[in-house]
Amino acid sequence: MSPSSRRGPAANRTPSKQRSDQAAPTAGNATDADAEDTRPGVDLLLDRLAGVKRVGGRDWHALCPAHPDRKASLRLTVKVVFGRWALYGRCTGCSVSLPDMIRDLGLGVHRVLNVGNDGYSRPTGVLPPKPLPSPDRIRAWMNHLDGSPALLRYVLEERGLSRRIVRQYHVGFDEGLECFVLPVYEDGRVVNLRRYRPNLPPGEKMRSLQGHGSPPRLYPPLPSDKRPVVVAEGEWDALVARRHGLLAVTGTGGARAWQAGWSPAMADRHVAIAYDCDEAGRTGALVTATAVAPFARSVRVVDLGLGDKQDLTDWFVKHGRSVDDLRALINATPVAGVGQ
Repeated sequence: MSPSSRRGPAANRTPSKQRSDQAAPTAGNATDADAEDTRPGVDLLLDRLAGVKRVGGRDWHALCPAHPDRKASLRLTVKVVFGRWALYGRCTGCSVSLPDMIRDLGLGVHRVLNVGNDGYSRPTGVLPPKPLPSPDRIRAWMNHLDGSPALLRYVLEERGLSRRIVRQYHVGFDEGLECFVLPVYEDGRVVNLRRYRPNLPPGEKMRSLQGHGSPPRLYPPLPSDKRPVVVAEGEWDALVARRHGLLAVTGTGGARAWQAGWSPAMADRHVAIAYDCDEAGRTGALVTATAVAPFARSVRVVDLGLGDKQDLTDWFVKHGRSVDDLRALINATPVAGVGQ
């Protein structure tokens, strides 16, 4: 596996074999033992559609039942995402919702797949937590990454990390699920596992191990000293900032997921919030600044001044700017809030 573009090694798991007729792949073909056998439900859907034609190994075209269709405008794709079958679907001729279309055909959505229009479908209900990885398994993932030149080149060159940071924070690669893994520690024990697949849709690339994503955690662990802190938006950004000598942390729940219980850890510190250059980042930075201000010595909301959706990793990797440049920008940013 080799990265084809920035942050994009092929990391999507796809079915290894399929029937030659219209049937969707079965769980026996899945590469994750937790994949569900949803083939009968997909067969039900295909049987209700007209003009079904397989296009490639996992795609189908069919006449859309929601409008007079002569061009087989309905597009369906089945794939495995984190070990569970996911159905993508859209009609190029109308704006029908895939769940609504399935219901109109007289099928329960749950009998087909937990479907979505654009993003991959999430399973319904509460699933039992998966076991946290053992130290031996984490070590095996680390060794696999260390022994794979293309994967290692991705984290060193595309993510801007160093071998020291990779080893220090136990970054690895799970060959079975084809995803990068970042263990989350608290008090020296693993409390979550962040799994990263670059080629998934935005917002779905980084996911927690099932049953361990709530509550969100600070990542990496924050020492008790009172050094200044950079709050980043995302695990990779926090790691690249630490690679450059900054004490950086992030929350594992996204830009707007700052938890009230984290704010006391910012007491008596100078805090710089450097979130992504997009609307979610700007809004999340203000939320975080408001929460931190009563505790911190000072709070600065830093505008990196990069292109839309660019981040701290882009600052160092894409634009080649230095940590001294970042410190100068932080120091030039007006104080947004003063606490104690």
